Amino acid sequence: MKIKFILTAILLLLAASCVKEDINENNFNNNTVNITGTTMQIFSDNQSRAESISNLVENDSIIFSSNGGIIADRDTLVYKGSKWNGLKRDKWETNKENADYCAIHPILKEYNETHLYYKNNELRDIISCKSTCEYGKGINLSFYHLFSKIEINIDNELNNSIDKINISVPHSINNIDIRIGKITLNNNIKNVVLERNEASRYEIFVPPHDNQTISFEIHTIDGKTYNATIDNKSYISGYQYVCNVKYNNGIYTKEDFIAFSHLINGNEYKGRKLDEFFILKDGKRVFNLFADLNFNKEDTKLIQGIGVDYPIKNFFDDIFEGNNHTISGIEYYSESQIRNRIAIFENTSKNAIIRNLKLENCSFTETKSKFYSTACFLVGYNYGLIDNCTANNSKLSSINIKELSVLCSVNYGYIINSSIGSINAIDNNSRIGGICTANNGYILNCRIYSDITTKEAEKISAITYSNTKVVENVYAYGYNSKNHIIYLIDNKTTNNNIFFNKNFETNNHISYKESPSKLKDYITHKDTSEDYIKNTEQLNDWIETVGKSKYPNLKFRKWIYDSSSVPKLE
Repeated sequence: MKIKFILTAILLLLAASCVKEDINENNFNNNTVNITGTTMQIFSDNQSRAESISNLVENDSIIFSSNGGIIADRDTLVYKGSKWNGLKRDKWETNKENADYCAIHPILKEYNETHLYYKNNELRDIISCKSTCEYGKGINLSFYHLFSKIEINIDNELNNSIDKINISVPHSINNIDIRIGKITLNNNIKNVVLERNEASRYEIFVPPHDNQTISFEIHTIDGKTYNATIDNKSYISGYQYVCNVKYNNGIYTKEDFIAFSHLINGNEYKGRKLDEFFILKDGKRVFNLFADLNFNKEDTKLIQGIGVDYPIKNFFDDIFEGNNHTISGIEYYSESQIRNRIAIFENTSKNAIIRNLKLENCSFTETKSKFYSTACFLVGYNYGLIDNCTANNSKLSSINIKELSVLCSVNYGYIINSSIGSINAIDNNSRIGGICTANNGYILNCRIYSDITTKEAEKISAITYSNTKVVENVYAYGYNSKNHIIYLIDNKTTNNNIFFNKNFETNNHISYKESPSKLKDYITHKDTSEDYIKNTEQLNDWIETVGKSKYPNLKFRKWIYDSSSVPKLE
């Protein structure tokens, strides 16, 4: 099997700083050394799964050494009350010299090969601050990582078959001179063994070194071994090196996703081919997302709406498998998106499936409504299946666009096992729905945070603005007096096993034009552990009875409950 690698190094600022601060006359006269600061230049990925240090807090400790204007020989300092305490000679010397200092965290018995490595030969993360401070001034510590980090991302299909990964690092740390922060290496090979994890991401720290060849073996549960090397890389302190192990065609980077959005619509893009991004499974094209993607406003301008209906009808008719990865930071602006409807997937056919995808921190800002009728983040017009998709921290801002929503604008198909979190809406005249704006299909087994933050809009509904067909086994939690559960309900609808906060019933915000009785078998709940437990049982009971009977071809996720939260989907 040919394994391709995408190697990227992301430079982090390595300079530790001494911040000059104003010192009042009293402090200068008594010459007290004032040491503050816990800031740190962290690795670019703030969701690191390695045992990485991301911040220092109250009661953390460091080893501090200095010469010149401050004399310290490996003193232990503890962070209390916004400053570092414990300096043995806490006065500036009378020599008027600047201070050359070095701080190290964490505190180890010795900073040699024996203590710097865990039992499985993983290198610990060590942070340091080394700088010079002008005589008599305050020291503000700013830390950086002494070692490099390697991140190996393995696509889900291969990761599901992994037993373990062996990584061979040709150099190791002999010791660190903590008085000056100097690293000494040796040529002892470290063989790091990592067990399989569900996240498909494996991270280790390695010594900074030029032209270092790191190899690894992927051992699978069926006895297969995949060998690979990362050749002749110069590993630098504070850099992160990302290696994507590509087992199948799929989407691994932002550039891949942008290319996919053009090619699926039949448009050329920088010589790329659509064949790069899908595999065939049971005769269907499956587009797998194999990494988290973080977009910004400029990136979003390059994404084409997938499944266009103009100038020719070309609805998305395939499977998009998110593999529980996250697309974040999508920023739609009316000035940059001249389309009738806004969504990642503008239209899906009845055969389309979009599943196991997370959306985070996506926003829509509309300042002129000339080009829009609807806007959402996932699917504009859905005729297919949306399964296990979530959206959190969404922002919707509109002047007078017709319809706004989070997951889907108009649903004619199925939306199941999905959830939405916090929504911030600033609006004058739009119809806003949480899951979708208009439901002409099925919303089943979904979870909704109904406390939608808004300043002006009154036509906001936690589930859907209007419902003409079926909403069943939906749990809404949170409450906002400006919101409704469903704004309009058609006389022919089926609305069963819908749970929502009792305050909605009290304030008659179940529906706007119809009476509460139109929501058949609705269940109100209080925000108590007792109700959460009971509701979880009722939700799962629907799955085992009504769900299996009425929807035998759909697979519903079970609900779980713990003492710290409302019922949630597995």
